Amino acid sequence: MTYLVERRFERFLREFRLETQVLRRRLMGELESIFELASAIARGDVKTQVLDGRQVRISLSQRKRWARAAAQIAKIIHSIARGFNYLFKIPSFI
Repeated sequence: MTYLVERRFERFLREFRLETQVLRRRLMGELESIFELASAIARGDVKTQVLDGRQVRISLSQRKRWARAAAQIAKIIHSIARGFNYLFKIPSFI
């Protein structure tokens, strides 16, 4: 009986890791695209934005806020990349 439980648990972990990998890849892709946009705005590559239907210049204070947002996003990406492998190891009791 214990063998059957172990097999089921192993199968569950394999499927869970696959689903988690897919979700992780999608999340990382979204975060990377947001990071690229925030970085481009902070660097000054993007000069204007549409606000209430009008083109307005992006101010220096707005660029600073986008730089902080990019830094936070980079920390989140790093945390996900670093912590993922640790969290989903097979437990030692199997």
